[in-house]
Amino acid sequence: MASPLGITITRGMMVLMLMMMMILLSASSLLAKSLSREQIKRSVFMKGRSLNDEEGYLKRMAEHPIYSKQPVSIEGKGPVMSMDQNPFAHSGFFTVNKTVGGQMYYVFFEAQDGNPNAPIILWLQGGPGCSSATGMLIELGPYRINKKTLELYPNPNTWNKHYHLLFVDNPLGAGFSHMQNPQGYIHNEEQMANELYSLLTQFFEMYKQYQPNPFYVFGESYAGKYVPSISYKIANEGFKINLRGFGIGDGLTHSLVQMTNYDQYAYSLGLIDSKQQLEIQKLQDNVKSLILQERWFEATHAWDSIMSALNNFTGGINVYDVREYGDYDFNYFLAFLNLPSTKTLMHTVGIQYNDCDAQAYSALYADMSKSVKYKVESLLNRGVRGILYNGQVDLIINMVQTKWIEEMNWKFSSEFYNAARKPWTLNQKIVGYVKQYQNLYKVAVNMAGHLSPMDQPEALYDMVTRFIENKPF
Repeated sequence: MASPLGITITRGMMVLMLMMMMILLSASSLLAKSLSREQIKRSVFMKGRSLNDEEGYLKRMAEHPIYSKQPVSIEGKGPVMSMDQNPFAHSGFFTVNKTVGGQMYYVFFEAQDGNPNAPIILWLQGGPGCSSATGMLIELGPYRINKKTLELYPNPNTWNKHYHLLFVDNPLGAGFSHMQNPQGYIHNEEQMANELYSLLTQFFEMYKQYQPNPFYVFGESYAGKYVPSISYKIANEGFKINLRGFGIGDGLTHSLVQMTNYDQYAYSLGLIDSKQQLEIQKLQDNVKSLILQERWFEATHAWDSIMSALNNFTGGINVYDVREYGDYDFNYFLAFLNLPSTKTLMHTVGIQYNDCDAQAYSALYADMSKSVKYKVESLLNRGVRGILYNGQVDLIINMVQTKWIEEMNWKFSSEFYNAARKPWTLNQKIVGYVKQYQNLYKVAVNMAGHLSPMDQPEALYDMVTRFIENKPF
């Protein structure tokens, strides 16, 4: 037969061409897998740590003659000697996927003021695939870790003062959550919501006394997708859990806007020049085009090219806090979680801790470029209260990207857009800016990066208190 170009093609040549196409397709599939693994090594949403460095550090700590035998201690009180003193007494696992033997880990802290009717805050970390122990021990939990001694000390700005706190390692693979069959890694937000909802229903079966309590879902970073998804699931299940509100901190929620807005922020801070800004804009246009074509994996990979370019142009800026260069040093935190005494108290003896799980990240790689904005809109339309807050010096989820909030389509869209934005004052100092109409709050946190409760703990405690108590800013 003849091709459109007039070249005669034999049956043998056709077979050869088909074979070559199959080889190319196979190679493309392998490349996709390898690309996702490369993304994992650089971990754009995984606190910037190298997985290989983490593994080596933990091995050194495990073999250390002092740290390997150190008990969990609370400063001023000495070692925790009995389960009655155990700050992690309410912790353990719930089976959320019997098919793969999937067990999800939680830690629950009852409100310090002793109020049994206090609201419950569920906290979720991002990643995807990172442990909520970051929120628990570095940001808003009742204790923090002394970096030198690895002792616990009370967090003066913990959200636990007046609220019950529930930390969950979500999804399976994150932190202490684990499975017997690696086929159990989730690939989308619907699977995530189903498994997390299973944990919540089991939690309230065990702690029946807390089921009527007001329930709030908070999270940061990639939890900008988890928070709306589990809240949407609760709403669609008929609010059997008493969901009152949700909070997203520096969260990836609407990729079409958020993955395509870096050049303005970086240029305004002097991190890039005009020529570099044009290069970033071209990369952003490519991401936008791929998202609109629903080529999810390629869109995520193209987005990562933006992060690589920014890293090169800036000489290694910390994308979570533009005031710093290099990665956060959380090695002390990893060492504490892997102490044998810690694992005993946290009921995790024999369970490997994965601070940020590579396979969980890989499984959700394509999911990163999908939007869940419609879930936020649906929740707001149902009257669920929402607060969306962002750190002023966060680059990876920066203030320019938050314009998606004003662009949402919900029943009070125009009223919210026209609402007055005002300074938020604490102790006679301006700590941020707030815009609010009806059940939606948008907050900018001054001098905070990606981990706002870590950078501005007093302000964030004030923010969450005003939101839950429905007090004016």
